[in-house]
Amino acid sequence: MTGFADGLEAAVSGGAAVGDGAAVYRSGAWGPVHSFSGLFDTFVSVSCVSTSFCMAITGGGLASRFDGTSWSTPVMFDDNSNSESVDCLSTTYCLSTDVFGYISRFDGSSWSVPTRVDRYADGPKIPTFAISCVSTSFCVGGGGSSEWLTFDGSGWTVRGFLAPLPVIYV
Repeated sequence: MTGFADGLEAAVSGGAAVGDGAAVYRSGAWGPVHSFSGLFDTFVSVSCVSTSFCMAITGGGLASRFDGTSWSTPVMFDDNSNSESVDCLSTTYCLSTDVFGYISRFDGSSWSVPTRVDRYADGPKIPTFAISCVSTSFCVGGGGSSEWLTFDGSGWTVRGFLAPLPVIYV
């Protein structure tokens, strides 16, 4: 869930009890969960930058935008699937991670082809379960192998290990 001082929050849900979809909280109440007809996937992460822009992703590599009124039809952005986290700085800058060590970027109109973030070009993949950005030149990602990575605007660097357990949230 992500929120703002002006009262908008967004959340994603998945599971048989509540259905699968996305909802916004405004003026002291949650709106209806917007479900997507025929979608057999679970929303796993959402990020909002304003009351008129949120991005939600599913575990299957689909993304949906909220424009302040409604959610867009989900579009495929990560064919690798198993997406985990999304973080947006603006309507033209969102990054998403997946468990296979790929990161995709949204530029305001489309998603980039997922880029593999590796410790070594021919080495093991670093699963990235979480991502958080404070600017387009500084992001932190956490992986299932307890490694943490930083982004400097042009590339990712493995910085070390945080704990003996996977990094799930940053």
